[in-house]
Amino acid sequence: MTTGGSISAARSSGALDAVGRKAEALRVFQTFRQALIDNTGLDPSDELVALDQAIAASTGSAVTMEGRPLRGYVLNEVIGRGAHGTVYAAKQPGTERDVAVKVVRAELADSPIYVRRFEVDAQLVARIEHPHVVPMYDYWREPGGAYLVFRLMRGGTAEDSLITGGRWSLQRADRLVEQVGNALVAAHAAGVVHRDVRAANVLLDEADNMFIGDFGIASQLDDSADADMIADMRDVASTVRELISGTDQPFSDAAPTDVVPAERKAIDAVLGRALAASPRASFESMAEFVLAWRAAVSTRSGMGPVGTAADRTSSDCRLAARQLSARARAGVNPYRGLRSFAEVDAGEYFGRTAMIADLCAAVDRSPLVAVVGPSGCGKSSLVHAGLIPLLREREELLVTTMTPGAAPLAALHAALSVVSTTPLDQADPADCIAAVARQSAAGLVLIVDQFEECWTLVDAAERDLFMSALTTALAAGPRVSVVVTLRADMYDRPATTASARRAARLARSPSGSVPARGVR
Repeated sequence: MTTGGSISAARSSGALDAVGRKAEALRVFQTFRQALIDNTGLDPSDELVALDQAIAASTGSAVTMEGRPLRGYVLNEVIGRGAHGTVYAAKQPGTERDVAVKVVRAELADSPIYVRRFEVDAQLVARIEHPHVVPMYDYWREPGGAYLVFRLMRGGTAEDSLITGGRWSLQRADRLVEQVGNALVAAHAAGVVHRDVRAANVLLDEADNMFIGDFGIASQLDDSADADMIADMRDVASTVRELISGTDQPFSDAAPTDVVPAERKAIDAVLGRALAASPRASFESMAEFVLAWRAAVSTRSGMGPVGTAADRTSSDCRLAARQLSARARAGVNPYRGLRSFAEVDAGEYFGRTAMIADLCAAVDRSPLVAVVGPSGCGKSSLVHAGLIPLLREREELLVTTMTPGAAPLAALHAALSVVSTTPLDQADPADCIAAVARQSAAGLVLIVDQFEECWTLVDAAERDLFMSALTTALAAGPRVSVVVTLRADMYDRPATTASARRAARLARSPSGSVPARGVR
């Protein structure tokens, strides 16, 4: 596994670097490195580390559009425009796969809320697995833009279909409810809402199968979860009414010719309830709406009847809806095994409340905090699924993460670019850290996971430059905090580096902070 994985990672990294996508080439290395550690406890081979260092030192070119780097993607025609940005048909470098690239408007991509939420929201979207959710292949954000790469759907949108082909048949609308509705049931079960369901975001393939797209503005469920899920359900019902009626008028006033009178009345009742102004009069979930729709169209869906509306009590409907949602949740494995928890897994990270609180208090007291423990004990999980979600609740605080890999300076620049709203000068990494920290009144918290890689993968010269950058940034003022995770068997290594010793002394400064300490 290790040899084959190394060859695959090397080929992927080399191909991406060859087309100017250095950051993604480095990401391939980091993804492989983390998987190798999680599954075997081994470090990457010397050959792969050497390739990673060569990529970091290269000066590959990038294809640009409107002055912004697009990391090698070859953009073609515009296939969609919306309030949040423009979508292009494109070629993915290395694989030559046809994709759709959404270029988010600069003013949105640089807004403080978008900057702070982009990484975790993109992770949420990328992890939704359902046959009728348009899959996300890639994403990144940098000053002046954010980019989301999806599967290219060749059948256009439901909105296009309505304009060019006229009103939809009931059979076609039924397929939309079954396919898109169930995709949203699965998304809600996974803790994600869409918030922008409409005909323009229902995409079609060449076989007229339907997919929900543009999850790029999706958000994790919060205190307004119920309202957001109901909004998704209402938007699906409104979209169905628009497609089969051609207007926003009641279905019975403009029903397709393939609808018999009994179905017309039942479907109109379902859509009317879904769109009811009062939440009490509406369905309680997307699952309830899907099941009520099935009952209204009887056997049209091909999935078998579920009874008529008259045969079903409210408790029956809710029980069936819970069962449908449970089946969707059953496809999500909550157990991580050896894999660490990510920020997106915070809702499933239990049993560490006191430890998370202690770590958060340590960050408040000291500009430098080390989370120390043996390999595999859960250091990364504690930081990513425990600490970071708490830090993000603080208004305006910027949080970004990195792993050193073989090229910590390149990894640092990429991590800072994710939260920066201005271009960063790569000449002085310490200045880059300070510049990003100044962009927010609350400052910056830099998470350096797998800190030991500075001694296992990095040459001495680059390690000294990286350590010096961190030390200089910490010494500049209170706006910068650094949290590192460090393997216990490497605990003595920072003491061998002068700049790391200086950083430790800064953590004991007279400002009232306490020494950096391990949190086990």
